Amino acid sequence: MNLLPRGYRRFRVRNRDYWYAGGAFYGRYGRNYRVIVAPIGAVIRVLPAWYDVVWYRGERLYYCDGVFYREEPYGGGYVVIPAPYGVEVPYLPAGYREVWRGPDLYYDWNGTYYRPVRRSGVTFFLNVRF
Repeated sequence: MNLLPRGYRRFRVRNRDYWYAGGAFYGRYGRNYRVIVAPIGAVIRVLPAWYDVVWYRGERLYYCDGVFYREEPYGGGYVVIPAPYGVEVPYLPAGYREVWRGPDLYYDWNGTYYRPVRRSGVTFFLNVRF
């Protein structure tokens, strides 16, 4: 696409420009923009409306389409953080792939691996380290 959606916001992470609009992050490729995986360290002001709250070691984190956010102190927004090992999420974003390790099934989303865990008839996805 050669135009960004309305209401986009430009920001820099590690000396590179990115854009954010409507819950998606964009990078520039030549004269065009593409949806990309959220860059670690990016800060957004408002979470997408479809986020989920997940708890990790007593800390409240926000999860949305494979991206984890931590609230910045003093109302500074929400920073993109790496997926913490051991966190459980309620769903996986589109585009994951199945990975078999021996008899066990895992899911890979952009280099982050999850193992399905069933508890009380509900499936969650546990971030694991290989």
